[in-house]
Amino acid sequence: MVFPTKFVPRIGANRKGHTKKDDNKNVLRGQYKVSRPVPPFRGDEVIVARHSETIAEVFPDWIQRAKLDEASYHPFDLNMPVRVPRRKNLKDAYQSDPPISEVGRIMAQIFARELVTRNAVPKSIYTPPTLACVQTAADIRSFIGSECDGIYVEPALAYDQGASEKWMSLKEFNQLKYNVNEDYTSEQKSRSLFKSDGMKKMLSKLAEKKKGIVLVILEAQGLKALADLEGNRGDDIKELSPSMFPPMSSMIFSPTSEKGSVSVDYASFRILLRLKRSEQ
Repeated sequence: MVFPTKFVPRIGANRKGHTKKDDNKNVLRGQYKVSRPVPPFRGDEVIVARHSETIAEVFPDWIQRAKLDEASYHPFDLNMPVRVPRRKNLKDAYQSDPPISEVGRIMAQIFARELVTRNAVPKSIYTPPTLACVQTAADIRSFIGSECDGIYVEPALAYDQGASEKWMSLKEFNQLKYNVNEDYTSEQKSRSLFKSDGMKKMLSKLAEKKKGIVLVILEAQGLKALADLEGNRGDDIKELSPSMFPPMSSMIFSPTSEKGSVSVDYASFRILLRLKRSEQ
């Protein structure tokens, strides 16, 4: 049925004894805060986002339940990855470096769509060599397309440098069609970004080099360390970070007038929800 434009039906309006007041007695209506208009991106920001949901966050015992070994993999839930990469020391590697879930892939695509909608398409994506971060970056770039010039794997962005022997190589990533840049030379020679304000300097360097919006994918611990810059590598950060920075939560940094420096523009625990902007 198509109603004329000047006629708007009022469901239930003709029912005997029915009034709007009756509705108020039987239900609680949601009360929402009025949001301010979302300020536009300037084009020089560095967007830092946590990687998408991993299967280990949903099923901590997924390796045992999926009977994962060198020759077999049995998904037991629709959120399980359809396939997982073969890699050296497979069980041990996946224990500390799990893949993203199927829902995680969808989350990454939603994040990418939001970037496009907000005219915040990154010129480049930087990621540590952890599998979840690279997979997140690959799904985002796949959605964005050629406007993003590539994915650059930066080892210094990894929070746990002691796990480097378990990381997959650039060649292995490209065999999986993740399309990372194998010619990239690390911007950071020293692997101590999370011990001081080295990470903020790194972000500033990337922003200055690319002359456009840059997206950096990090682990939860990396975002926590970046947020407080305490340089504490203790167990408290490792345990608390995933709950403080859920999948695809983001922080946005803007270059300041001081050369070689960036400041937090705003932090969000939801996908690119711009709550406020610091005065420039």
